[in-house]
Order: sequence, then structure tokens, then C-alpha cells
Amino acid sequence: MLLSITACKSELDKDREAAQIASKRFQELDTTTVDVYPQFKDCDELLSSSDCFYKNLHQLIKSRLSSDTLSMEIKAKDSLVAQFTVNKAGRISYDSISRCANHLDKMYLDSIMQQKFQDLPTIDSALKQGTPVSSSYLVPIVVQPVGTTLDQ
Repeated sequence: MLLSITACKSELDKDREAAQIASKRFQELDTTTVDVYPQFKDCDELLSSSDCFYKNLHQLIKSRLSSDTLSMEIKAKDSLVAQFTVNKAGRISYDSISRCANHLDKMYLDSIMQQKFQDLPTIDSALKQGTPVSSSYLVPIVVQPVGTTLDQ
């Protein structure tokens, strides 16, 4: 007499085990960083991806904001911090002013920023484990009285 005993997992058990593994991997995933920063098309290969991204983003912001002077009185050079998001499809969008000096009119500056950053370009999105992800960035922006230079 030959007796054969086999243990097989049911499909339900396999599905549960796969879900547990996926959940564990997701919990271990660091969602505060990206593996590859978003990329502008003209990034220099000699720069790191983060350096190239920030350099190009700063140039884009500067070109948009330097085309006009703001019709508010600024007594001294100051700064604000703006938040930008690059979504999974690579679309850059302005979100809000994250921090701003108390004497600056945050609502007015935010409305100007909303207008200036309506049609930002599409770039290659950030990657996390090879998958396109949305990512947000805080960018400092210097505001100054008309007629002064950045080094004053």
C-alpha cells in the first residue's frame, strides 16, 4: 500500500500571502524620497539629477517672475517658500506659498504666483523603484525692492 500526502495551498491562501507580502513591502517603502528626480529635457548629464532638476526649476521660476514688477511695496529684500508638484505624468504645477514673512502680503503674492505659473512645461516625472510618482518640492524665492540687486 502506497500512501501519498501532499499539502497544497488553496488559491485563497496564495492570494492572502501575496497581499501580506505586498503590504509589508509597501510599509517598508520610503515615500519621503524618490530614486530619480524629475528631469527637464535639456539636463546636462554631468550634473546629478537633483542638481539639474533644481537648477532648471529655479531658472523657470526666475524667468516667469522677472518679467514683471509686483505692484506692492517691499521695504527690504526677503524670501518666501513656494511649493511645486510634479505629477506622475510629469506636469509641473504651483501649489501654494508654504512660508512667507509676516510683512509680505501672502494672499496677493499667491494670486500672482497662480497667474505666473499656469502653463508650466511637462517633464519626465520622478521615479520610485522604476515607477513614475508624483513629488512635491519646496523652493525658496527671493523678493526685493525694485532697483536693488540680489547681493544687497
